[in-house]
Amino acid sequence: MKIGTILRTLRVSAGLSQQELATRVGISASFLSLLEADRREPTMRVLRDIGSALGIPSEVLIVASLHSDESASSPEERRIAESINDLVQAAHHFVLAERINKRKDLLKLFSREDSKLTDSDVPDEKDSNEQP
Repeated sequence: MKIGTILRTLRVSAGLSQQELATRVGISASFLSLLEADRREPTMRVLRDIGSALGIPSEVLIVASLHSDESASSPEERRIAESINDLVQAAHHFVLAERINKRKDLLKLFSREDSKLTDSDVPDEKDSNEQP
């Protein structure tokens, strides 16, 4: 898997737009778009900052960017490629789990806030249909 595909997959898994991730990383959305399309090579600093923004070890991105599946010809190289793919998959699952946990936390917060409402806080249907 190419680094651009990995970056796009992780960004989408985190529920971020290109603009949101680019802002967190300190790069332009157009540059991130070029990275995701494999039209530009990311620097180590950019990979470190993307990893930090996504909450994953930057080393996973760095190793993935240095290795290409197409170059694996010997059994040992294929095992290395599989290990790298496993690391990327683990990072992907971690990003998804973090997104799910954030949603659960938000749902808990909203349900607690809803339970604090009293009948006087909720408008009556009759009141909302009346014209001023």
